[in-house]
Amino acid sequence: MVMRFLKRLALVVLWGLLTGWGSWTQTGQTSPFDGTWKVDLKSEKYISEPVEILLINGEYSCRSCTPPYTIKADGKDHEVSVSPYFDTENITIVDGRTLSRIDKKGGEQVGTIKTWVSEDGKTLHREYTRVNAPGQPAYSGSYTATRISDGPKGSHAVSGTWQENPTESMSENAQSFRFRVEGDMLTMTSPLGDSFTAKMDGTEAPVKGDRGADRVSVKQIDPSTLEQTYKLDGKVVSITKMTVSGDGKTMKSFVELKVRPVKVESTFIKQ
Repeated sequence: MVMRFLKRLALVVLWGLLTGWGSWTQTGQTSPFDGTWKVDLKSEKYISEPVEILLINGEYSCRSCTPPYTIKADGKDHEVSVSPYFDTENITIVDGRTLSRIDKKGGEQVGTIKTWVSEDGKTLHREYTRVNAPGQPAYSGSYTATRISDGPKGSHAVSGTWQENPTESMSENAQSFRFRVEGDMLTMTSPLGDSFTAKMDGTEAPVKGDRGADRVSVKQIDPSTLEQTYKLDGKVVSITKMTVSGDGKTMKSFVELKVRPVKVESTFIKQ
Protein backbone atom coordinates (compact mmCIF):
# COMPACT_ATOMS: atom_id res chain seq x y z
CA MET A 1 0.00 0.00 0.00
CA VAL A 2 1.14 3.48 -0.82
CA MET A 3 2.40 5.59 2.10
CA ARG A 4 -0.19 8.03 3.41
CA PHE A 5 0.30 11.66 4.45
CA LEU A 6 2.79 12.07 7.29
CA LYS A 7 0.14 13.51 9.57
CA ARG A 8 -2.11 10.49 9.17
CA LEU A 9 0.85 8.13 9.52
CA ALA A 10 1.81 9.79 12.82
CA LEU A 11 -1.74 9.29 14.11
CA VAL A 12 -1.72 5.62 13.04
CA VAL A 13 1.59 4.95 14.80
CA LEU A 14 0.42 6.76 17.95
CA TRP A 15 -2.85 4.79 18.02
CA GLY A 16 -0.88 1.58 17.55
CA LEU A 17 1.34 2.34 20.52
CA LEU A 18 -1.63 3.17 22.71
CA THR A 19 -3.52 -0.01 21.79
CA GLY A 20 -0.53 -2.32 22.02
CA TRP A 21 0.02 -3.49 18.42
CA GLY A 22 2.77 -1.04 17.50
CA SER A 23 5.55 -3.60 18.09
CA TRP A 24 4.98 -7.27 18.85
CA THR A 25 8.60 -7.82 19.88
CA GLN A 26 8.52 -5.02 22.45
CA THR A 27 5.33 -6.31 24.08
CA GLY A 28 6.49 -9.92 24.08
CA GLN A 29 3.28 -11.00 22.30
CA THR A 30 3.08 -13.21 19.24
CA SER A 31 1.56 -11.55 16.19
CA PRO A 32 -1.67 -13.21 14.95
CA PHE A 33 -0.16 -13.01 11.43
CA ASP A 34 2.88 -15.19 12.29
CA GLY A 35 2.94 -18.62 10.70
CA THR A 36 2.36 -20.54 7.49
CA TRP A 37 -1.00 -19.97 5.78
CA LYS A 38 -2.53 -22.33 3.21
CA VAL A 39 -5.48 -21.45 1.01
CA ASP A 40 -8.73 -23.42 1.20
CA LEU A 41 -9.49 -23.70 -2.53
CA LYS A 42 -13.14 -24.56 -1.84
CA SER A 43 -13.59 -21.16 -0.18
CA GLU A 44 -12.62 -19.14 -3.25
CA LYS A 45 -15.10 -16.66 -4.72
CA TYR A 46 -14.05 -15.18 -8.06
CA ILE A 47 -15.64 -12.05 -9.54
CA SER A 48 -14.55 -10.79 -12.95
CA GLU A 49 -15.80 -9.38 -16.20
CA PRO A 50 -16.43 -11.97 -18.95
CA VAL A 51 -13.59 -13.09 -21.20
CA GLU A 52 -14.16 -12.65 -24.94
CA ILE A 53 -12.22 -14.87 -27.37
CA LEU A 54 -12.34 -15.17 -31.14
CA LEU A 55 -10.47 -17.76 -33.21
CA ILE A 56 -11.34 -17.62 -36.88
CA ASN A 57 -9.44 -17.91 -40.16
CA GLY A 58 -6.27 -18.90 -38.31
CA GLU A 59 -6.18 -15.80 -36.11
CA TYR A 60 -6.65 -15.71 -32.34
CA SER A 61 -8.06 -12.57 -30.68
CA CYS A 62 -8.44 -11.79 -26.99
CA ARG A 63 -10.95 -8.94 -27.12
CA SER A 64 -11.29 -8.59 -23.35
CA CYS A 65 -7.53 -8.40 -22.67
CA THR A 66 -5.78 -5.16 -21.71
CA PRO A 67 -4.88 -4.18 -24.36
CA PRO A 68 -6.92 -6.32 -26.78
CA TYR A 69 -4.76 -8.18 -29.30
CA THR A 70 -4.85 -10.47 -32.33
CA ILE A 71 -2.12 -12.94 -33.34
CA LYS A 72 -1.84 -15.83 -35.78
CA ALA A 73 -2.56 -19.29 -34.34
CA ASP A 74 0.24 -20.87 -36.35
CA GLY A 75 2.49 -22.46 -33.72
CA LYS A 76 4.99 -19.57 -33.87
CA ASP A 77 6.01 -16.96 -31.27
CA HIS A 78 4.19 -13.63 -31.55
CA GLU A 79 4.76 -10.52 -29.43
CA VAL A 80 2.06 -9.51 -26.94
CA SER A 81 1.98 -6.87 -24.19
CA VAL A 82 -0.73 -8.07 -21.83
CA SER A 83 1.36 -9.37 -18.91
CA PRO A 84 4.69 -8.70 -17.17
CA TYR A 85 5.21 -12.47 -16.94
CA PHE A 86 5.57 -13.11 -20.70
CA ASP A 87 6.17 -11.15 -23.91
CA THR A 88 5.31 -13.71 -26.60
CA GLU A 89 2.53 -16.25 -27.15
CA ASN A 90 2.68 -19.31 -29.37
CA ILE A 91 -0.78 -20.74 -30.12
CA THR A 92 -1.40 -24.04 -31.91
CA ILE A 93 -4.80 -25.38 -32.98
CA VAL A 94 -4.80 -29.01 -31.84
CA ASP A 95 -8.30 -29.86 -33.06
CA GLY A 96 -11.76 -28.34 -33.35
CA ARG A 97 -12.16 -28.04 -29.59
CA THR A 98 -8.58 -27.72 -28.33
CA LEU A 99 -5.71 -25.19 -28.31
CA SER A 100 -2.21 -25.31 -26.86
CA ARG A 101 -0.21 -22.22 -25.93
CA ILE A 102 3.42 -21.57 -24.98
CA ASP A 103 4.41 -18.33 -23.25
CA LYS A 104 7.95 -16.97 -23.31
CA LYS A 105 9.82 -14.08 -21.68
CA GLY A 106 13.00 -12.91 -23.38
CA GLY A 107 12.99 -16.10 -25.44
CA GLU A 108 12.75 -18.36 -22.39
CA GLN A 109 9.68 -20.55 -21.90
CA VAL A 110 7.83 -19.46 -18.76
CA GLY A 111 4.41 -21.07 -19.15
CA THR A 112 2.03 -23.34 -21.01
CA ILE A 113 -1.75 -23.43 -21.28
CA LYS A 114 -3.95 -26.18 -22.66
CA THR A 115 -7.47 -24.97 -23.48
CA TRP A 116 -10.34 -27.16 -24.56
CA VAL A 117 -14.12 -26.97 -24.80
CA SER A 118 -16.48 -29.68 -23.54
CA GLU A 119 -18.40 -31.75 -26.07
CA ASP A 120 -21.62 -29.88 -25.31
CA GLY A 121 -19.81 -26.56 -25.88
CA LYS A 122 -20.88 -25.08 -22.56
CA THR A 123 -17.65 -25.29 -20.56
CA LEU A 124 -14.12 -24.13 -21.32
CA HIS A 125 -11.31 -25.91 -19.46
CA ARG A 126 -7.80 -24.59 -18.88
CA GLU A 127 -4.73 -26.30 -17.43
CA TYR A 128 -1.63 -24.15 -16.99
CA THR A 129 1.97 -24.15 -15.81
CA ARG A 130 3.85 -20.97 -14.91
CA VAL A 131 7.19 -19.65 -13.64
CA ASN A 132 7.04 -16.25 -11.93
CA ALA A 133 10.72 -15.28 -12.26
CA PRO A 134 14.05 -16.68 -13.53
CA GLY A 135 15.38 -19.51 -11.41
CA GLN A 136 12.11 -19.92 -9.49
CA PRO A 137 10.12 -23.19 -9.33
CA ALA A 138 7.23 -23.84 -11.69
CA TYR A 139 3.65 -24.20 -10.46
CA SER A 140 0.47 -25.42 -12.09
CA GLY A 141 -3.29 -25.29 -11.82
CA SER A 142 -6.61 -25.53 -13.59
CA TYR A 143 -9.94 -23.71 -13.83
CA THR A 144 -13.04 -23.60 -15.98
CA ALA A 145 -15.24 -20.97 -17.56
CA THR A 146 -18.95 -21.11 -18.40
CA ARG A 147 -20.19 -20.05 -21.82
CA ILE A 148 -22.27 -16.88 -21.98
CA SER A 149 -22.48 -16.50 -25.76
CA ASP A 150 -21.31 -18.30 -28.89
CA GLY A 151 -18.73 -17.11 -31.37
CA PRO A 152 -19.68 -16.27 -34.96
CA LYS A 153 -20.44 -18.95 -37.53
CA GLY A 154 -17.30 -20.67 -38.77
CA SER A 155 -15.21 -19.82 -35.69
CA HIS A 156 -13.37 -22.29 -33.47
CA ALA A 157 -15.19 -23.78 -30.46
CA VAL A 158 -13.19 -21.63 -27.99
CA SER A 159 -14.72 -18.51 -29.53
CA GLY A 160 -17.37 -16.63 -27.61
CA THR A 161 -17.87 -14.94 -24.28
CA TRP A 162 -16.99 -16.86 -21.09
CA GLN A 163 -17.43 -16.30 -17.37
CA GLU A 164 -14.43 -17.60 -15.44
CA ASN A 165 -15.03 -19.81 -12.41
CA PRO A 166 -12.96 -20.24 -9.20
CA THR A 167 -9.75 -22.29 -9.21
CA GLU A 168 -10.30 -26.05 -9.57
CA SER A 169 -6.81 -27.21 -8.67
CA MET A 170 -3.41 -25.72 -7.83
CA SER A 171 -0.03 -27.30 -7.18
CA GLU A 172 0.97 -27.58 -3.54
CA ASN A 173 3.81 -25.03 -3.83
CA ALA A 174 1.39 -22.31 -4.94
CA GLN A 175 -1.10 -22.75 -2.10
CA SER A 176 0.80 -21.32 0.85
CA PHE A 177 3.02 -18.52 2.15
CA ARG A 178 4.67 -17.63 5.45
CA PHE A 179 4.43 -14.43 7.50
CA ARG A 180 6.93 -13.49 10.21
CA VAL A 181 6.55 -10.34 12.31
CA GLU A 182 9.50 -8.83 14.15
CA GLY A 183 8.79 -5.51 15.82
CA ASP A 184 7.02 -3.41 13.20
CA MET A 185 8.46 -5.37 10.26
CA LEU A 186 6.61 -8.05 8.28
CA THR A 187 8.46 -10.65 6.20
CA MET A 188 6.64 -12.76 3.60
CA THR A 189 8.18 -15.82 1.94
CA SER A 190 6.64 -18.47 -0.31
CA PRO A 191 7.66 -21.81 -1.87
CA LEU A 192 7.56 -20.07 -5.27
CA GLY A 193 10.57 -17.95 -4.29
CA ASP A 194 8.97 -14.52 -3.98
CA SER A 195 9.54 -12.54 -0.78
CA PHE A 196 9.60 -9.13 0.88
CA THR A 197 10.29 -7.46 4.21
CA ALA A 198 8.29 -4.29 4.82
CA LYS A 199 7.49 -1.92 7.65
CA MET A 200 3.81 -2.11 8.61
CA ASP A 201 3.21 1.63 8.30
CA GLY A 202 2.63 1.91 4.55
CA THR A 203 6.28 2.49 3.62
CA GLU A 204 7.17 0.90 0.27
CA ALA A 205 9.71 -1.92 0.14
CA PRO A 206 11.22 -4.04 -2.68
CA VAL A 207 9.69 -7.34 -3.80
CA LYS A 208 12.04 -10.16 -4.78
CA GLY A 209 11.38 -13.06 -7.13
CA ASP A 210 8.20 -11.94 -8.91
CA ARG A 211 8.02 -10.36 -12.38
CA GLY A 212 4.50 -9.16 -11.59
CA ALA A 213 5.51 -6.70 -8.83
CA ASP A 214 8.62 -4.77 -7.82
CA ARG A 215 7.35 -2.83 -4.78
CA VAL A 216 5.01 -3.55 -1.87
CA SER A 217 3.64 -1.59 1.05
CA VAL A 218 1.93 -3.02 4.12
CA LYS A 219 -0.28 -1.21 6.60
CA GLN A 220 -1.74 -2.64 9.80
CA ILE A 221 -5.32 -1.44 9.98
CA ASP A 222 -6.09 -2.95 13.39
CA PRO A 223 -4.66 -5.76 15.57
CA SER A 224 -5.98 -8.48 13.22
CA THR A 225 -6.06 -6.77 9.80
CA LEU A 226 -3.38 -5.96 7.22
CA GLU A 227 -3.69 -4.17 3.89
CA GLN A 228 -1.04 -4.97 1.32
CA THR A 229 -0.49 -3.13 -1.97
CA TYR A 230 1.71 -4.35 -4.81
CA LYS A 231 3.13 -2.07 -7.52
CA LEU A 232 4.97 -2.56 -10.79
CA ASP A 233 6.81 0.34 -12.43
CA GLY A 234 5.02 2.77 -10.12
CA LYS A 235 1.50 1.51 -10.90
CA VAL A 236 -0.72 -0.35 -8.44
CA VAL A 237 -1.38 -3.90 -9.63
CA SER A 238 -3.27 -5.33 -6.65
CA ILE A 239 -4.59 -4.52 -3.17
CA THR A 240 -5.12 -7.30 -0.62
CA LYS A 241 -6.89 -7.00 2.73
CA MET A 242 -6.29 -9.86 5.20
CA THR A 243 -8.11 -10.36 8.50
CA VAL A 244 -7.24 -13.05 11.05
CA SER A 245 -10.13 -14.69 12.94
CA GLY A 246 -10.53 -14.27 16.68
CA ASP A 247 -9.21 -17.77 17.38
CA GLY A 248 -6.21 -17.18 15.10
CA LYS A 249 -6.87 -20.31 13.03
CA THR A 250 -8.08 -18.76 9.75
CA MET A 251 -7.50 -15.62 7.73
CA LYS A 252 -9.90 -14.02 5.25
CA SER A 253 -8.29 -12.57 2.14
CA PHE A 254 -9.87 -10.05 -0.23
CA VAL A 255 -7.81 -9.34 -3.38
CA GLU A 256 -8.62 -6.65 -5.93
CA LEU A 257 -6.58 -6.72 -9.14
CA LYS A 258 -6.12 -3.38 -10.87
CA VAL A 259 -4.64 -4.44 -14.22
CA ARG A 260 -7.89 -6.25 -14.98
CA PRO A 261 -11.12 -5.83 -12.96
CA VAL A 262 -10.97 -9.01 -10.87
CA LYS A 263 -11.85 -9.59 -7.21
CA VAL A 264 -11.02 -12.78 -5.32
CA GLU A 265 -12.22 -13.73 -1.84
CA SER A 266 -10.71 -16.75 -0.08
CA THR A 267 -9.89 -18.23 3.32
CA PHE A 268 -6.42 -19.30 4.46
CA ILE A 269 -5.88 -21.85 7.23
CA LYS A 270 -2.96 -21.61 9.64
CA GLN A 271 -0.76 -24.70 9.42
